[in-house]
Amino acid sequence: GVTEGTIEAKNLKLIGEVPDELLEESFVRSKMERDRQRLIDMMNYAKSSECRRELIYKYFGLGMTECGNCDNCRAWE
Repeated sequence: GVTEGTIEAKNLKLIGEVPDELLEESFVRSKMERDRQRLIDMMNYAKSSECRRELIYKYFGLGMTECGNCDNCRAWE
């Protein structure tokens, strides 16, 4: 509720005060670490030869179903 517009339209602007907790060093450090880990996860996904569906299901903590459709599974056919 402190911004309006969109990054894509290049018209994003602040319309309210940023909550203090978002400016705390511990919050910023924690967010940077989560973002870094997400980037590493994405790079590992792109490089992996494992089943793409299985990787996505694992990432979201879901049980795996049979795939056979992703680029990696089809490569084994």
